[in-house]
Amino acid sequence: MRRFIILMIFTILLGPGVVKPLHAQRIPKEEYIKYVPLSYPTMKVQPRASKDLRLFGDRTHPDYRDENPVDGIDDRRHAVLMKLGIQFAPYLVQNTSSIPMDFSRLMSERNAFSLYIDTWDLAPGEPEIIKEESLNYLNLGRTSSSSGQIDRRPIDRWSDDPGNPEPQNGDDRLLLSLLREFHPFDPAWPSLRNRLQDVYHKPFKVIYFDMPGYDEASWKKAYEDEFTKSLPGKFHDFAHTYVHPLIYEERSDPAQSERFELVLQYWFYYPLNDGGNNHEGDWEHINVVVSPLSSVTRMLTADEIQDILQGQGILQGQGLDTGTSGERLVMKRIEYYFHHYVMLMDFSRPNAYLPRDQWRKEMGSMIKEKFGKEKIWKRIRHMAYMDDAETQINTHPIAYIGADNKGWDQVLNLPGGKNRDSHGTYPFAGIYKAIGPAGASEQIATFVDHRKYFQDAGYRRRIDERYRGRGGFVSLSNPERITIVPDWERVLDLVIEVPEARRDWAWLVLPVRWGYPATASPFAGVVAHADTGNVSPIGPAYNDSWNRVGPGQGYRVYDPHRFPWLFPLDWVDTLQNNLGFLNLPITTVSNIPPFDLAWRIAAAPFRSIFGDQHPTFYTEDQIPFRFFGIGSGVSFQFIPDEFIILYATDQELLVEIELMILKTDPGILGVDTRVDFIIDHSVGSAYQFDLFLGKRLVSNNTFRHSRNQLTYELALTNRAEPFVLKSDLNLMEYAGSLRYNLATGAFQPYLKGGWGLSWYRLENITADGKTLSKTETPWVRKPSFSKAKNFLPNTWHYGAGLELLVVKSQSAFPRGIDVGARIEYTGYNHYIGINADFDLFGITSRTWDFRVTRHEVKLQLSLSF
Repeated sequence: MRRFIILMIFTILLGPGVVKPLHAQRIPKEEYIKYVPLSYPTMKVQPRASKDLRLFGDRTHPDYRDENPVDGIDDRRHAVLMKLGIQFAPYLVQNTSSIPMDFSRLMSERNAFSLYIDTWDLAPGEPEIIKEESLNYLNLGRTSSSSGQIDRRPIDRWSDDPGNPEPQNGDDRLLLSLLREFHPFDPAWPSLRNRLQDVYHKPFKVIYFDMPGYDEASWKKAYEDEFTKSLPGKFHDFAHTYVHPLIYEERSDPAQSERFELVLQYWFYYPLNDGGNNHEGDWEHINVVVSPLSSVTRMLTADEIQDILQGQGILQGQGLDTGTSGERLVMKRIEYYFHHYVMLMDFSRPNAYLPRDQWRKEMGSMIKEKFGKEKIWKRIRHMAYMDDAETQINTHPIAYIGADNKGWDQVLNLPGGKNRDSHGTYPFAGIYKAIGPAGASEQIATFVDHRKYFQDAGYRRRIDERYRGRGGFVSLSNPERITIVPDWERVLDLVIEVPEARRDWAWLVLPVRWGYPATASPFAGVVAHADTGNVSPIGPAYNDSWNRVGPGQGYRVYDPHRFPWLFPLDWVDTLQNNLGFLNLPITTVSNIPPFDLAWRIAAAPFRSIFGDQHPTFYTEDQIPFRFFGIGSGVSFQFIPDEFIILYATDQELLVEIELMILKTDPGILGVDTRVDFIIDHSVGSAYQFDLFLGKRLVSNNTFRHSRNQLTYELALTNRAEPFVLKSDLNLMEYAGSLRYNLATGAFQPYLKGGWGLSWYRLENITADGKTLSKTETPWVRKPSFSKAKNFLPNTWHYGAGLELLVVKSQSAFPRGIDVGARIEYTGYNHYIGINADFDLFGITSRTWDFRVTRHEVKLQLSLSF
């Protein structure tokens, strides 16, 4: 809330002239080292099970062939893995104009593609570049094969020695030098080989590709068509995924034979990342765990893994069928990775492949530890089939790519779509809370129903019209769009010994950054030499999730509550990605009463028909416990004397009262007499509708009605009893408040303030016990379309209160209803709205201040969910 207020003041006072796009000039080469971590990442080794079960083939077997392609995989095994890769390849729903690309084609479209090697000396006070080198990556492997001997002699990197003394072209020679220096098992580079340091020289190398562009604007110029806002046509066939198979072994019980899983890691390369943070180049991935249908609820044995890898049924064109068992293969689990989180979609529990009645029974018996969990299980079941009759099993993960940033930085941008190319991979459309930089949320705003796509030709045609743009549906189930990627251990010797393999696989072995090392970004440089989201990534083999399943170092489980689309959870949720600094006035207005009530309630039917209905996902430690609520109770009104002015709204009535007074006491003129006002502080009803924006901020919409008897007593000169004028004050009011909770537990003191509309009149008027010709006055400030100004606020209020939650629950509806009791004081300051002369025996309009304050004490019972 504090940040929101500061940003609002900043924008309103200084205006949009100070707001500028967050892109800037390219970080100079001599400065990027300030952002880069000053340590080399570690490679992730091949899992023991992948090695023991010979996932990529047995090199000692006489039938082993690695010829087409040369990739460290037995050619027959490669064919099986390719078939599996195709059968379980994801279909990508675009929330962006970007697609994962074949980087070799990106390179080949240019005459030369440089790999840069900058050597820094970190010993001086300021790091400085002491050597700059580059090689043309496209030139690798264009010479005859070398002798195959690996020269591991120590190399003095401060000399002009070009590297490998054996004859190669210069690019091959420089690459071989890098391979020796960064060799995983016997590196020649001193800082990798031992812990000894020269106090005068601390060499550090940064190796990187430099892709086109350097910020949001230049990236869009390279990868987005200016008019269609989609991917330029020349890139349409670049869609690609890099599939890395692995065998996961559960080691908790080595004696257990059923302890293996076959996993396909689908890696996606993007040349840019423009989200809440910006960096050049991006590697993302999902895991697909494959299992025979009958074994989907358990781990597999080594023999079952081998049965799949033998692949007789697969190679014979049976597709989904595996080896000797001839049993159908299905998705057991999909693991979606986005940023530093992984969301697990388990098809085996409840078993999505059971008949529907059995699946429902199993789902009903499971403990629902998260709100909306049943909805997630239903979406998993929906993904498991290609048709509504559920006769065709789907083996293709549906993955949403790209995301719209929903962070505070949005209000510092100019209007227009900003930060829409953050490349996590998500299972559903919706808002994913607190996953981006500085706790920003990200939104998948597009949706494609894969069942309709596969079954409805008209729907498929409409979706295909958006191909390569937001809402597009990209299939990777094509051998031309898949590269099988082995463990780096399988290609290490190849890239050293076989020139033809260097261009294909050197990227997997070397710690190459896939873009210019650092990019201007909102959080760049907050911590020196630390990746705060603006540093280009190093390749997959150095990623913490390479050869891993589920969570681990660098990735936490994202196991969220799922909340419906109708109500926002906090102010940031309502930020619009294309409004920029206009979010402050527009989004703020849409979140304050009464506009929030109109938008969330009155417009809900139209939004449900014409708008998106995507949910919001919250993790457990951030869950709010209330979204909307109702309250009702009694209000004790303390009406000020100034409301006597309402008699002046009808001059004829006022004249009739004055004539009755003169008739009753002709001698009263000119006499200074006493006047008393008596107003009953009556009890009225109050109804309230609450919208909760997080745990502290609450929007209150209150509707109030009260009746108070107003008595005017005028002392007479000719009798003891006063002249009594009586009437009922009928007061109607709408009040919109913003409430701020000082505490968020079961005991909630709070402050509030806001505005409203008040309208009123006098009714049942009697004078000296007699009924007048008019028994009521006209309504004052009653809202109507004929008097549009009456829709403007005429009441401002402030107050404080205390709410005690007697019942507090986070269960599903209806068990999740909270019950609370409130006591609240509110002071209402408002302009009565009378512009007429009033003169009633010495009391005139000139003596009245028509901006008055009335007080209220309210007791309410609240129900919220």
